[in-house]
Amino acid sequence: MRKMMTAMAQTVSDAEPMLQDHVASYYTGNPLAYDRTGTLMTSPKVTGPNGGGDSCSMSMEMDKSISYSTGTFSGAEVIDVTNKGVAGVVGTPGYWDRAEEHVKVIADSHFGAAFGK
Repeated sequence: MRKMMTAMAQTVSDAEPMLQDHVASYYTGNPLAYDRTGTLMTSPKVTGPNGGGDSCSMSMEMDKSISYSTGTFSGAEVIDVTNKGVAGVVGTPGYWDRAEEHVKVIADSHFGAAFGK
């Protein structure tokens, strides 16, 4: 269990800046119809490690409760449209999808190192 928790803690440590980087990669281009506030960058959250018995976990999410003082979209709607690249938003979509794939690579690396993979 100690080895698992150590590997998970390392995964969490690497996942947080990775998620921030992927969300930051959205900010390309210059929108004309709206002003960027940078609020999306407050949404990435990584928590953990959590564990007990013979399991451990972490979580990675986009906090949908973020609020915007501009426009009419809720935080959840902004996260959805920016990740999908719809509704006239300007930026590089798919940041969440890339982060999900990347965190798997990070976890595989740390757990492989801990357990001789």
